[in-house]
Amino acid sequence: MPDYSIYGLSLRTRDPIPGVTATDNLGGEVLSVTWHPFRNVPPLAVDSWTQVDVPPSRQRRRISFYRPENGLAYRWMLVLHTDNFGDVSCVYDEEAATLDIHHPEDMSYEDCCSYFLGSVLGFVLRVLGHFGLHASAVAIDGKALLFVGPKRAGKSTTAAAIAYRQGADVISDDISILDLTSEGVEVRSAYGGVRLHADALSELADEEAATAMPVYSFVNKSYVFPEGGTDTSVPVKAIYFLAARDEEAEGAAVIRAIPAREAIPILTANTYASGAVMGREAIATEFQAVGRIANEIPVFVIENRSTLERLEELSKHIIDHASGLEGCL
Repeated sequence: MPDYSIYGLSLRTRDPIPGVTATDNLGGEVLSVTWHPFRNVPPLAVDSWTQVDVPPSRQRRRISFYRPENGLAYRWMLVLHTDNFGDVSCVYDEEAATLDIHHPEDMSYEDCCSYFLGSVLGFVLRVLGHFGLHASAVAIDGKALLFVGPKRAGKSTTAAAIAYRQGADVISDDISILDLTSEGVEVRSAYGGVRLHADALSELADEEAATAMPVYSFVNKSYVFPEGGTDTSVPVKAIYFLAARDEEAEGAAVIRAIPAREAIPILTANTYASGAVMGREAIATEFQAVGRIANEIPVFVIENRSTLERLEELSKHIIDHASGLEGCL
């Protein structure tokens, strides 16, 4: 049974996770992950669980959270409502250190692993109390740059461009888990991969397109694993918010600083899986984390981004900008 260390979690699976490098040096408690295919109806009836009432601002259309009716505080269920396969139920038991994923039998193992590396792991990390941003991250010269923004803003593409064109190491893609310590803010390493749409893949790593592993069987999107990578947490130097791309923009992209009071709502809107954070105390802790990040880490917005053909120019502009930051970690 292969072992993995992803986002600082020690994981053990029955079968290998495609594309992800296993480890023989796990530390701490190991979370055992098992996939269970079913034919018609999930073996765990939802009516034996109670759906968690999530505030409207924290609801996600394709995700529901449940707790068992018997009140066991250490068990949770996440239900992913997928368009292509129906519902996927993920039962996390903190006391037993198990994660059981119940999926329709027509869902491929590769599709299961992609959901696992994304929404499912993000959910487990948030339930465990870890703070995360909907962001991709790279490391250069031992410091991390994070890219946040709405869906399809280009977070993964920007991270991949800096990795392929500027020699940065990929830390994480789409989900960035942050640790706030007495020494500063660090981002945890994930699995070294980036998910790219076909047009970005062709622009950045065309020679890998023929052999790149699909993310899902129903989306023209693939994993790439740029050389390098890191398996340790990295201090965060700056956070960049990606404004909407303007295909007709001329001239270089514009990078401008955002004061903390403006950064807080941006970071709050880009907090990952906030629906998994329940209770006033936990929500208050999350807002404190956002406030600390906004006040300790410089946040910038990147505007006037244009076409994919100018990714190399953009990646160099970002690295030059980050290199010029003074007084940052």
